Amino acid sequence: MKHPIHDKLTSRLKNILTTAAKTSQELKHGRIGSEHILYGMTQEAGSLAYSILKKFGLTAEFVRQELGALPKTAHWREELSPHTRAVFE
Repeated sequence: MKHPIHDKLTSRLKNILTTAAKTSQELKHGRIGSEHILYGMTQEAGSLAYSILKKFGLTAEFVRQELGALPKTAHWREELSPHTRAVFE
């Protein structure tokens, strides 16, 4: 996923977005949503987001389970959902 803002992102955020994209594709969700980014945050050990989520008991396993309950689509696109894109813009 290459976007003009991509070069301004930290390496941790790039890792989170990569994990989010892979997860969205694996689970056959149409696009990359904030829920996939949340999952990516639970995978980025050592990051501030990871530490905060862990402190509140939010685990990767729980988020992945919730993601698995979302509807699947036939076509996946490597793009952010409109809502998620708005957050980054």
